[in-house]
Amino acid sequence: AMLFVLRSSPDSVISRRRCVVLTTALCALWAPTAVAQNATLASAIAGPDAKQQPVAREHGPNASEPAVPALASFSTQDAAIAQEKRFKFSVTPYAWLMGVEGDATIDNQDFDFEREFADIVDDVSFAASIGGSASYDRFVFALSYDFAQIEKSDVSIPGGGSGDFESDFQLLEAAAGYRVDGFSEGQHFDLMVGLRSLELDNTLELSGGGTFEADQSLVDPIFALRSWVPVFPSKVDGLIFNPTIAVGGGGDSDLVYELSPSLLYMIGDSFQARLGYRRVAYQFESGDNELDVSFAGLLIGFGMHF
Repeated sequence: AMLFVLRSSPDSVISRRRCVVLTTALCALWAPTAVAQNATLASAIAGPDAKQQPVAREHGPNASEPAVPALASFSTQDAAIAQEKRFKFSVTPYAWLMGVEGDATIDNQDFDFEREFADIVDDVSFAASIGGSASYDRFVFALSYDFAQIEKSDVSIPGGGSGDFESDFQLLEAAAGYRVDGFSEGQHFDLMVGLRSLELDNTLELSGGGTFEADQSLVDPIFALRSWVPVFPSKVDGLIFNPTIAVGGGGDSDLVYELSPSLLYMIGDSFQARLGYRRVAYQFESGDNELDVSFAGLLIGFGMHF
């Protein structure tokens, strides 16, 4: 466009000078290394009749800053924003050393039961747990799955007899939500809604023959709050208090809740370790009958983030 103006007005010194100024400015913005070459080109275009004007430069605190550092600053900010908005993932296999406890009221009779992890560990034939999360900008997603298979032989049956007992435990949780900033630097909270599913498949094979099965499937909506609070950030880099609190119900159970305080330690740019305690509890009511049961124990995990 500038060459067109020059060719259409070959005798206009003003047009040539305006084009020289525009050319110099564009080169300074987009190709700083070409400023010297542009000055030579400008002198050739302006012709012998044009006089070079001295360039006044200010000094001191009020001096104008060059445009290139400003552009570099904007580029750095844009890169940081793009970094924050990209997808981030974490995957953590973990061991949940859970036991089970509860109490019940059935036909006006009260019962209570408790089996710690040490009481059932010998009967666990297989167990696996994994948790994962993903985030994009301020949107967050969380998923966890726990499975345990318990087998016990020669179980005494009330009323006489014995049998072999097998129980499959599956707990699945999926949630999505939004991340909000906390009260200090590096602190934020994930507000999420989702579903929790509990499946219990129980099989009893009697020694004298016969098989009894009892399956239970529970699905409930939940609201979850997950916090990220740096611990001693000035002294320890990467240590985060990362508890999860969830409450729900109204589906197949009257109340379900989770309390899971834990510490998360970020190891470099790729790995993370988790240590905490997890309790998942259910409450059921039907007339005068009530059942409260909870699964709780130490949680230890090691995973990666990317």
